[in-house]
Amino acid sequence: CSLRGTRVGLSFGAVVTIILASLVGFGITCLIGVNLSDFTFIIVFVVIGIGVDDIIVVVDFLNRQPRSLTTEERVAKAIGGAGPAIFLTSFTSLVAFVVASSVDFGGARWFCVTGGITIFVLFMLSLTFFTALLTFDENRRAKQRYDCFCCFSYNEIVNTEKFESDNEVELPVKSETTSAINDEEKKEEIESNNSNQNGDITLKEQLSPSNLDRILEKWLNFSTNKAVAVLIVLSFISFIPIGFGFAINKLDIGAELEDYFPDGSYYSRYINDDKIYKTSSEPLLLIMKDVDFSDEMIQWQVQRVISDIESSTYGKGNIITSPYKSWLNDYRVYAENTAVGNNTAVIHPVSGEGFYNSLKDFLEITDPTCVKYTSSEPRSCARYIIPALYARNIIWSDNENGSLSSMEPTIEVAKFSGRVRTETHTIDGVEIMKNLRSSLKASLEDNDIALSMDAFSFSFLYLDREPEMTRLIIETLAFAAMAVLGTVLLFLQPLSVTIIAFGTASIDGALFVIMYLLDIPIDVVSFLCLTMSIGLSVDYVVHIAHAYETFDCSRTIKQETGKKDSLKSENLANDASKIVKNKLRFALSGTGRSVTKGGISTFTGLIMLAFAPAKAFRVFFKMLFSTVLLGLYAGLVYFPACMILVDPLIPKVTKS
Repeated sequence: CSLRGTRVGLSFGAVVTIILASLVGFGITCLIGVNLSDFTFIIVFVVIGIGVDDIIVVVDFLNRQPRSLTTEERVAKAIGGAGPAIFLTSFTSLVAFVVASSVDFGGARWFCVTGGITIFVLFMLSLTFFTALLTFDENRRAKQRYDCFCCFSYNEIVNTEKFESDNEVELPVKSETTSAINDEEKKEEIESNNSNQNGDITLKEQLSPSNLDRILEKWLNFSTNKAVAVLIVLSFISFIPIGFGFAINKLDIGAELEDYFPDGSYYSRYINDDKIYKTSSEPLLLIMKDVDFSDEMIQWQVQRVISDIESSTYGKGNIITSPYKSWLNDYRVYAENTAVGNNTAVIHPVSGEGFYNSLKDFLEITDPTCVKYTSSEPRSCARYIIPALYARNIIWSDNENGSLSSMEPTIEVAKFSGRVRTETHTIDGVEIMKNLRSSLKASLEDNDIALSMDAFSFSFLYLDREPEMTRLIIETLAFAAMAVLGTVLLFLQPLSVTIIAFGTASIDGALFVIMYLLDIPIDVVSFLCLTMSIGLSVDYVVHIAHAYETFDCSRTIKQETGKKDSLKSENLANDASKIVKNKLRFALSGTGRSVTKGGISTFTGLIMLAFAPAKAFRVFFKMLFSTVLLGLYAGLVYFPACMILVDPLIPKVTKS
């Protein structure tokens, strides 16, 4: 392999650019105080895909520039042509991340903020740092120096014509057969080649197509049939009602907690052991604030609420696996037993004045104390407790305006500890949480109890989040799509943006269908992927639409006039369908080729996630891989089919 025309050194520079963007993005994120989570580092894979996509677009535009220009001019024209494409790619993703960062979930918000910052840094480095590397590499090639060994040059005669024609636009070559061409025609041809600064594909590039070009050409010939175009459009937009009307309502809510842990980890083995996990439970606290426990009636109300919660059920069993450990009930038993067997004048009141002071004395006892006796004679203790262990369940408040006296403290927060049943499926955990809260609310209302109470368990931290995921996903997708499409409207015609809007909605609907087929639940991971799908999927179709709208068909007609080739230019100007097909051919052969390479590079950047040890990361891969495929379909199949049908309605734009 020759090291004269390769770009291995530039490839290493591209890798450095992407790594540097990731480091700077994470650095800025930490500097402004945004936390990092495990999923935040997945952004690296997204940055690899977007970064390589941008770099491929720039290099492809550079390869289309005339070799008659200087290196600086060729690089400048390449950046000028690829700049809008890179800007749209970066800005649409940035807008999607910014909108999604408003969600009221810490981990998702941190992910989106970090992603937005990193993508912006990548855009800036692509136009500055990588441009400098590209200029250096072009100068190296012009001076005939070896790739990766730029300090050494080769002395053999270089076949300049062959070297310049490799992936480049050919200059007009004067031969004996061109003697009939007048000076005006030669001038127009040279100007046409030199004006190719925005990456338009000329006829000569089509006459030597690559394998990818041949595939795109065959597809174009097939899809230009209006019946086929209608079928493509209708089948694609049918994902909107199917996805949003059917699939999303069939998705499970919340991923299993074990999905976030590596396969075979200690937690995975524990949760998959039915004999252990399904018979286990976790603490459930009943929390009360500003309750006067010295009131006899309030004590009765508290005991009634606890009894109602203990009797609540879900499925085939009780939700509460063991009775609440009530410090209030144990204190009352202790006070009554002490009063019965006490020969001194010391009395522990169960209510009224002196209750709180006596309760404090009870909570300072560190010796085992009997709170339940057997009914047999002589009586023996059936249950011992250590009262001091209850001290952690009470937070005291020295209230000078207390209900009793200024010298007696009151209780600010009191907790009663029980144990709630655990479930392997998140949806069952959500239902248990709802049933508990319903039982608590019903008990308070039925008994006309005006107390501040709440039930809390550790699992409620994420179970509270899951029921809201569907609503948040729909709202975030809607706002992100409107923001992204509003940005695209600055560059494209409204009708094109409308087509892209339906394409974006179809992609989201198709993703919901894929989630249904692959049994992917609605959770934080799918939320992040659906958010990123707005920016990633729009990129591909926007590139094709931008190239299609800004293509100057009149110049192409002028270029083809008088030339003998497979295109019949005499009919091109009068046949609207041929004009549309010609515009699509040039858009797909130029920008479409870059878009396809970008999609492949994005897939390459994500492929390692397919082998991740945790299921959540593999779900991330499935979602983003599906997004890339659907985005390519929207750009290379759906949009051309739409143009076959609605092109006459789009105002023609002349490229400046």
